[in-house]
Amino acid sequence: MDRDTVIHFLEDYITDLENSPVGIFSNGFALYSYSKWAAKELLKFIRERDDISAESAIVLFIKKMDEYSCMNSAASYIFSIAHDTALDVLDKLI
Repeated sequence: MDRDTVIHFLEDYITDLENSPVGIFSNGFALYSYSKWAAKELLKFIRERDDISAESAIVLFIKKMDEYSCMNSAASYIFSIAHDTALDVLDKLI
């Protein structure tokens, strides 16, 4: 899949997250917020790595988020969500 298609898909993915009806007092708000942050970081990550395919960049992002989630237990949750979000994007692209 070409880079532009992946970027466009990810932009739509972010838009869908932004249009999700999640209230700030709901139980899913942290998950929603971290997922939105992760999708934006993933998009930035792909755009910065034009020397590899977009799919390879996503796999690399997943590995990095997995590593980060094991470094600090206080930050583990947000990086686990980032890992899961990138994996969800990759699954939907394949």
